[in-house]
Amino acid sequence: MRYGLISFAPNAPKLDRFAEHLPLLKTLRVEVGHHFWQTHERSGISYEDWAVASITLAMTRGYDVYIQLIGHADDLSPEHAERIVEVVSRVLDYRITKKVGKRRRGVPRRTREVEPPGKLLGVTFDAEWTHGPYVVGGAAGYVAGVAPLIRALRSAHPDLPIGAPGGTHSDDDTLQRVLSELAAAGAKPSFGTVHVYFDKGWSEADARMAWLRRVFDDYGLADVAITETGVTGQESKAGGFLGIGSGGRVYNDGLRGSADDNFHARFARMKSRYDVDDRWAAAMLYQETEEAEDLGREEHGHGFGIFRNDWSPKSVVEFFR
Repeated sequence: MRYGLISFAPNAPKLDRFAEHLPLLKTLRVEVGHHFWQTHERSGISYEDWAVASITLAMTRGYDVYIQLIGHADDLSPEHAERIVEVVSRVLDYRITKKVGKRRRGVPRRTREVEPPGKLLGVTFDAEWTHGPYVVGGAAGYVAGVAPLIRALRSAHPDLPIGAPGGTHSDDDTLQRVLSELAAAGAKPSFGTVHVYFDKGWSEADARMAWLRRVFDDYGLADVAITETGVTGQESKAGGFLGIGSGGRVYNDGLRGSADDNFHARFARMKSRYDVDDRWAAAMLYQETEEAEDLGREEHGHGFGIFRNDWSPKSVVEFFR
């Protein structure tokens, strides 16, 4: 299993923190959906320039990147296809300048353009079609919006890996229908993406992961990335079940320690499952910092991240050293 972080807007200070506390995690999923375009364009920075600068900075620092292209229902509009293609094209064309030859007094060294140390692993069209803010029209709205975007991107870059569909809270029948309809629309993804959480119980999560693997195999998607995953430090409650709201996520696993202790214990249990299963391409972990909250990502209030909002690392960083 390859691990990485979800990063909403990589910049030098954030990457410095990652390097300090998680030097071995060199994969990022970078969010560049339309709702971020609006945020940054209001400050006079174009979406294309901001997105390319963030992604290529991470690649220059040695991070391999997945570009996540959906974060809101507005992101599904085919009218964004041209801008999406432009961002991806500029990232693929990005080169850094490297000095070559021996140092000689008074003689400037030659330079040449080379690829950055980090690579673009692919783009993903993850969505949650059971949540209104993400997809208008549910699963049908997702397919109608994503299919033309995938076709446009694939036309421009035939070899670029494209992942879909995400579907955090999808029921099993809906996931299969979305995969079938994408294929029928000429927009079959190159690799599968899915979100996995463990607050419905460990045995149920194990069974669902095994089922997901079979579904993706049936659709010819050998490579599957878990593009969101995580646990929280919520205290266990009898009769707990999956639920997001004012009370956050609710567990029924017997843990009643501090939030940090609960988080550490659950995270260790989650990671132990991933470590023995190399059929998944990557598991993307939340960073949880205040900038995500500023951009309206309310789920960070539930404590998924391996960094706290003040950028202090939680004890689980020890698992990646």
